Amino acid sequence: MVFDAEPQELQQWLKNNRIDILFIVSPTNPSGRCLSVQRLDIISSLVHRLGITLALDSSFRLYNRELFDDVDILLRNQTRFIAFEDTGKTIPTLDTKASLIYSSADLAKELEELYNEVYLCCSGLSLALITRSFELAKDAGLENVLWHLVDQRRSRLRSALVGTGLSVAPESMHSVTGLEWLTFDAKEYNDLQVCTLLEEYGIATVSGRQFYWASSFLAEHQSRVRLSMMKPEHNFERALQILRLLGNQGGLFCRSKK
Repeated sequence: MVFDAEPQELQQWLKNNRIDILFIVSPTNPSGRCLSVQRLDIISSLVHRLGITLALDSSFRLYNRELFDDVDILLRNQTRFIAFEDTGKTIPTLDTKASLIYSSADLAKELEELYNEVYLCCSGLSLALITRSFELAKDAGLENVLWHLVDQRRSRLRSALVGTGLSVAPESMHSVTGLEWLTFDAKEYNDLQVCTLLEEYGIATVSGRQFYWASSFLAEHQSRVRLSMMKPEHNFERALQILRLLGNQGGLFCRSKK
């Protein structure tokens, strides 16, 4: 709806459902779909006219190959908004990370109090290190420090999936993030069982149902798992070796021949 609907259709949907806050994730987690600059401009103008607050989760924004200043668009359209990023999604380390929050002026005071009293989770040193890391990445070019790595790892992973019964979910074929959204042929398994079996072999994945916030109980929303490609190289290559082994052994998640 948010990504595809015509403006009039989206407006009617927002009105019919009496939406007060519209929460959007872009790029989406885990399927990796991105709002275009034109689409965000349309949405931000629309929610401003309707008096709706926009919450924008841009945790994976630096993976977007068509980067733009989303906050500038929101400010220009006088949108009431909260936007945030997670540096740990771009620089995957637990040693230094920060959650960065932006907002329209009318929400700034409340957010500042909440952040200082409850949410504060990074130091000045961490922010300085992160700032310098992003400056260096900008100088070198994101295509050299991030995008090429993601593309190479995605190609390697998809090659290793052959014969395993695992495959890329259709909605994620053109993902640009450091995640892969997978489905599986064997219908006798659900996402939790697949995660457990993969863990026994040494591969960490996340069950897909939790990404369907309002409908995780539906069977069709229990047939996906998420795999992160942004791991240390030796861990990533080890996972690929395990997948190749599973493929050569006939595929743990292939459709049952019974």
